[in-house]
Amino acid sequence: MDFARMFGRKVVVGSERIFWMVEQIRDRYNSTTEDIYMAIEGKAPPPILLNAVSIEYDILQNPRDYILIVEPINLLEILRRMKLWGKELKIPRAVAVLTDPEPNEGYKEVEESVLAKWFEMLGIEVYRLRLSGHYYPHQFSDLIGILRPKEIVPIHTENPYYMKMIFEKLKK
Repeated sequence: MDFARMFGRKVVVGSERIFWMVEQIRDRYNSTTEDIYMAIEGKAPPPILLNAVSIEYDILQNPRDYILIVEPINLLEILRRMKLWGKELKIPRAVAVLTDPEPNEGYKEVEESVLAKWFEMLGIEVYRLRLSGHYYPHQFSDLIGILRPKEIVPIHTENPYYMKMIFEKLKK
């Protein structure tokens, strides 16, 4: 929601399995669900009423107006549908970072490799990154050096202050 507000974009949830986030986001940011949209191409309606947008007719026509939150399998499905719709994804100099909190299980590894191939066909550079609370500070430093992010937002950590402190020191 912070990034969406910062860049004047609408947040769209495009995966049924992550609709549970809507209530969490609404409560955390003291928002109404009017700030959060759902993709009408989803297979199941969300547990709460949301405004709807179309991936095909809204998001792909004006991609800079939206932040689409999807799971990898749903993103792969969207990429396949785009081919059927005759749509092209035009993202110059784009990078996709596929993240996983723990080592891959067999089926997830196959799913990610298929997704990575789709990204590569679209000209998107792909990095796989295992995110875990089990990194040592020097490994975190290496990741920051490789990725060179402008900002980080610690999401799943018991020590967000420590991560931000290391990040700020590395930026200098």
